[in-house]
Amino acid sequence: MALYLLLEVVTVAYIPTTLRAKSLKVGTMLGGAGEILGVVLTLAVLPISQTAALLLLPYAIWGAIGTYTTWEMIDLNPEAA
Repeated sequence: MALYLLLEVVTVAYIPTTLRAKSLKVGTMLGGAGEILGVVLTLAVLPISQTAALLLLPYAIWGAIGTYTTWEMIDLNPEAA
Protein backbone atom coordinates (compact mmCIF):
# COMPACT_ATOMS: atom_id res chain seq x y z
CA MET A 1 0.00 0.00 0.00
CA ALA A 2 2.94 2.33 0.60
CA LEU A 3 3.92 1.97 -3.04
CA TYR A 4 0.38 2.91 -4.11
CA LEU A 5 0.60 5.99 -1.87
CA LEU A 6 4.01 6.98 -3.24
CA LEU A 7 2.73 6.63 -6.81
CA GLU A 8 -0.29 8.79 -5.95
CA VAL A 9 1.90 11.50 -4.40
CA VAL A 10 4.20 11.60 -7.45
CA THR A 11 1.22 11.67 -9.82
CA VAL A 12 -0.58 14.46 -7.96
CA ALA A 13 2.63 16.48 -7.53
CA TYR A 14 3.42 16.45 -11.27
CA ILE A 15 1.44 19.51 -12.39
CA PRO A 16 1.92 21.81 -9.37
CA THR A 17 5.63 21.06 -9.16
CA THR A 18 6.19 21.51 -12.89
CA LEU A 19 4.31 24.80 -12.92
CA ARG A 20 5.87 26.13 -9.73
CA ALA A 21 9.39 25.25 -10.92
CA LYS A 22 8.56 26.51 -14.45
CA SER A 23 10.63 23.60 -15.71
CA LEU A 24 9.67 20.88 -18.15
CA LYS A 25 12.76 18.94 -17.05
CA VAL A 26 11.26 18.68 -13.57
CA GLY A 27 8.02 17.45 -15.14
CA THR A 28 9.90 14.89 -17.20
CA MET A 29 11.73 13.62 -14.12
CA LEU A 30 8.50 13.34 -12.13
CA GLY A 31 6.77 11.66 -15.05
CA GLY A 32 9.64 9.20 -15.40
CA ALA A 33 9.59 8.49 -11.68
CA GLY A 34 5.84 7.89 -11.85
CA GLU A 35 6.28 5.57 -14.82
CA ILE A 36 8.96 3.55 -13.05
CA LEU A 37 6.86 3.35 -9.89
CA GLY A 38 3.83 2.31 -11.94
CA VAL A 39 5.70 -0.52 -13.62
CA VAL A 40 7.27 -1.66 -10.33
CA LEU A 41 3.86 -1.61 -8.68
CA THR A 42 2.32 -3.56 -11.54
CA LEU A 43 5.04 -6.21 -11.30
CA ALA A 44 4.76 -6.33 -7.49
CA VAL A 45 0.99 -6.82 -7.64
CA LEU A 46 1.07 -9.39 -10.46
CA PRO A 47 1.79 -12.46 -8.28
CA ILE A 48 -0.94 -11.43 -5.84
CA SER A 49 -3.70 -10.43 -8.27
CA GLN A 50 -3.55 -10.61 -12.03
CA THR A 51 -6.70 -8.52 -12.22
CA ALA A 52 -5.13 -5.70 -10.21
CA ALA A 53 -2.00 -5.83 -12.37
CA LEU A 54 -4.15 -5.71 -15.50
CA LEU A 55 -6.00 -2.66 -14.15
CA LEU A 56 -2.65 -0.88 -13.63
CA LEU A 57 -1.60 -1.37 -17.27
CA PRO A 58 -3.43 1.71 -18.61
CA TYR A 59 -1.60 3.84 -16.04
CA ALA A 60 1.75 2.38 -17.11
CA ILE A 61 0.97 2.97 -20.78
CA TRP A 62 -0.32 6.50 -20.25
CA GLY A 63 2.60 7.34 -17.95
CA ALA A 64 5.04 6.54 -20.74
CA ILE A 65 3.06 8.64 -23.23
CA GLY A 66 2.79 11.59 -20.83
CA THR A 67 6.47 11.49 -19.92
CA TYR A 68 7.50 11.35 -23.57
CA THR A 69 5.16 14.24 -24.40
CA THR A 70 6.63 16.38 -21.61
CA TRP A 71 10.14 15.53 -22.80
CA GLU A 72 9.28 16.50 -26.39
CA MET A 73 7.81 19.82 -25.20
CA ILE A 74 11.31 20.82 -24.07
CA ASP A 75 12.31 21.11 -27.76
CA LEU A 76 9.22 23.20 -28.50
CA ASN A 77 9.74 25.46 -25.45
CA PRO A 78 13.49 25.68 -24.79
CA GLU A 79 13.02 28.59 -22.39
CA ALA A 80 10.83 26.36 -20.18
CA ALA A 81 13.44 23.60 -19.93
